[in-house]
Order: sequence, then structure tokens, then C-alpha cells
Amino acid sequence: MQSRNGKWERLRADLASLSDRELIDIGISRGEIDHVAGNRDTDPRGIRSA
Repeated sequence: MQSRNGKWERLRADLASLSDRELIDIGISRGEIDHVAGNRDTDPRGIRSA
């Protein structure tokens, strides 16, 4: 089982590997990667995750 920190690092790395266009397509900017990876229960667009 991965630790919470390990999951954060993996998600952050996966998001960072995307192009700027791919990030825009999923609704985040490169500057939001750390926030999104650290707050997986919230949507950066203000939409609540189910």
C-alpha cells in the first residue's frame, strides 16, 4: 500500500508530465498542480467531487 505522501508524489508527477494543453483540457493550470495533488477531494473549478 502506498503512503499518502507517495500517492501525492505520484499524482503530482503524472500531472506535471502532461502538456499545458492537456492540463487545460482537464481544467487546471500548471500552477495548480500542487494544490490539485494535495487536495484530491476538491475540484479546482469549484465543483464538488462525488
